Amino acid sequence: MDAVEAWWEETIGLSWYAMVVERGLGGPWVHFDADISAPLTPRHSLESAVFVEKVGRSSLSFRVEGTRSDGVASFVAHLTTVFVDRQAWRPISIPDEFLEPITSYRRSVGS
Repeated sequence: MDAVEAWWEETIGLSWYAMVVERGLGGPWVHFDADISAPLTPRHSLESAVFVEKVGRSSLSFRVEGTRSDGVASFVAHLTTVFVDRQAWRPISIPDEFLEPITSYRRSVGS
């Protein structure tokens, strides 16, 4: 989740925290799964790559691939978040100001 949050801040220019607190939007995680193919140990650092797999009306699905410092693939995780109005706690459309950079990112790196 940290990898997605770092991606969000770099791509959107707004931290996840600021989106929630300052904008009044929620982004609860509604799905998470991971397949681990090689263990991580304290001797390994980790590099994560974030891909946007699907853009829905109110949801975003991510794939995060983790690779150890020795070049061995360690895991693939799938995460989905849904944008909600925090007061009503109902799904809302992904704000247009977020869609353009998300779409641009998907075009540049694939999904």
